[in-house]
Amino acid sequence: KLRDGLPAPAFTKSAEIKVDVTPFDATASFPQATDDECVFRYRVRVIRGGLVLTDKYIFSQFYLNSDQPNPIEYYIPSLKPETEYEMEVTAYDSYDNASTPLRRTFKTPVADAANMIPTPDGQWTFEDATDLMKPAQGGMTMQPCLVGNKSVTVVETLEEVGITAIDGPSADNRAILVPTDAALKVLRTRQDITETYTLLMDIKIANAAPYNSLLQTNMYNTNDGDLFIYRNRIGMAAMGGYVDGIDDDTWYRIVMTYDGERANVYVNGERLIDCAGNARWGLDPFFFLFCDEDGEMNDTEVAEVAYWEKTFNQNQVRTLSGLDVIDDSEEPYL
Repeated sequence: KLRDGLPAPAFTKSAEIKVDVTPFDATASFPQATDDECVFRYRVRVIRGGLVLTDKYIFSQFYLNSDQPNPIEYYIPSLKPETEYEMEVTAYDSYDNASTPLRRTFKTPVADAANMIPTPDGQWTFEDATDLMKPAQGGMTMQPCLVGNKSVTVVETLEEVGITAIDGPSADNRAILVPTDAALKVLRTRQDITETYTLLMDIKIANAAPYNSLLQTNMYNTNDGDLFIYRNRIGMAAMGGYVDGIDDDTWYRIVMTYDGERANVYVNGERLIDCAGNARWGLDPFFFLFCDEDGEMNDTEVAEVAYWEKTFNQNQVRTLSGLDVIDDSEEPYL
């Protein structure tokens, strides 16, 4: 007779998920389930308004025997203030038999005024198929460009450079494909040079190994780009290296903040870069996205771009970086 591992794991009747919540994150805990052999892992889902935001597996650590943690803690980063979420936990044995899920609804509190998000000076969500460059908010302008060797030229139509509408991270979130040799010119509403800004982009790159410039602050595209992805890592010009954090074919929310003294780069709300300022990172009346002087660019999918003439603090970036995408590539982790 083949073994099927039944009965499935089960939580006790009194088992519940407990949540310690702030405006921007939460730490949840739940008791171990029981099984006639062993509980192998847990599936944890975080849901907002019926949309699954994250779906991950974590090990029960049954192999630690008496040192097995109970309860298990689970950290939920990058939540949005004053928002209701549901957490769902299901236990599995080694035969993949599933328990009845534990569920808990919780709401993040209001953030203080210093951490609220102002209206963007410019925001593009690429939802209008008849005018993909039309801003969703703000008075800034975006234009398609053709990139050459130490040159960049604004073109009249998206078709000239192959920028097309594509599916985005979800059914209600569209995107565009910016192919190699194309770029986006972003015109600020002010004509001065600023060293105070926040730039957001939601991007996905099928192959994150080659050099790919995300930001070019030089108005004439005559020097190297300023923010790069290379070998699945992210780094800034003049920083002297790259840090891990970018997988192939995965949506990321990248936020760069600059105040003239420090440059910070966040990936999905986590600060990966914090380095001293550099004069090259000041912005002229316009700048370019996905542009480099010697062609170190790669096809890039873009679901949103937003810009503020204000340097956000870390909590504001966390507010911006809600968990909006399921990462289907997640493997169980310790």
